[in-house]
Amino acid sequence: SWGYLVYGKIVYSDGSLGSRYQISDYTYDGWRKDKISLAFDGANYLVVYPDSTSSGMVKIIGVFVSTDGSPGNTFTIAIANSAKGPAISYGDTSYFVTWKDQRNGNRDIYGTRVRTDGTVLDPSGIPIFSTSNAEITPSLAFDGENWLVVCKNLTINRIEAVFVAQNGNAGTSFPVIEGSNPCLCFGLNDYFMSSDH
Repeated sequence: SWGYLVYGKIVYSDGSLGSRYQISDYTYDGWRKDKISLAFDGANYLVVYPDSTSSGMVKIIGVFVSTDGSPGNTFTIAIANSAKGPAISYGDTSYFVTWKDQRNGNRDIYGTRVRTDGTVLDPSGIPIFSTSNAEITPSLAFDGENWLVVCKNLTINRIEAVFVAQNGNAGTSFPVIEGSNPCLCFGLNDYFMSSDH
């Protein structure tokens, strides 16, 4: 099979460029490149990306990268039917990783918390958006207390959101706006979301 490599490059705060680093093999052999995402915990970055398995399933892989660009060992965050498009955000003590998941035959959004030592706290995944509709392209951010996860509800062409507590409990979803490809960030007091329309 063929695939892609995951690389990283340091861009310094003055705009100068550091070295290029190979983070890991990207062996996902789908028909196009898939999303790679990362976040910072105050000491290291965690890079997440999808990878194929010998059984035909797709897994979400994680690898910690130090501030000098040195990667650690890869580890599996989740394995599911067509687990793609991961997104990640760091909270107070753990990361939250989300992805599109078709384990139930429909496109849902699942997530898991990951500690800074690589421990996956929810190995079976937490259903974040799991309805009869098709949900895709998750994005998330942390407000100091909870994560807010957004995604596109493909069936009704609407972006929806749900708060997830640091213990992994997901609240009730609510509509945001019509659109696609949401991207989320938290500012001083509020979230800001951009999207296609």
